[in-house]
Amino acid sequence: MGMKGDDLNVELNLTSMIDLMSVLVAFLLVTAVWLNISAIQSKVESKGKAPASVSKPEDNLIEVKVTRYGHQIKWPKLKSGLPSRLRKSKDGYDLAAVTAWMEKAVKQRSDLNASVTGEDRVDYGAVAETIDAVKAGGISAVSLATN
Repeated sequence: MGMKGDDLNVELNLTSMIDLMSVLVAFLLVTAVWLNISAIQSKVESKGKAPASVSKPEDNLIEVKVTRYGHQIKWPKLKSGLPSRLRKSKDGYDLAAVTAWMEKAVKQRSDLNASVTGEDRVDYGAVAETIDAVKAGGISAVSLATN
């Protein structure tokens, strides 16, 4: 016996899909904000290509490398007495010493620039803190060097 008068009433329950979409939208908004906050702005000459011209090493550039064991510093031609290494202690990197040595270098020469880079095994936070310490020492033009 067939039931001709009874039609099938099909309703889709969309509540769970709406819940899922609202969670995804909230997640994407929050992560987009955090990605922008943690980025360091830097200029890139060319994307994936060799630079148009190879520049000569600058005679006013301080090169700071953050390693697992401390900071390695290459100074431009300045009076001697500036350290080439600052050791890391149990408490961490000696950022106050970095700032102090940068202040002494700025007293010798005011047009100094700095370039900071880090080893692969070093936390990104340590590199960012080193950039801040170099800036606190009076060097306004500080760049992040990548290899």
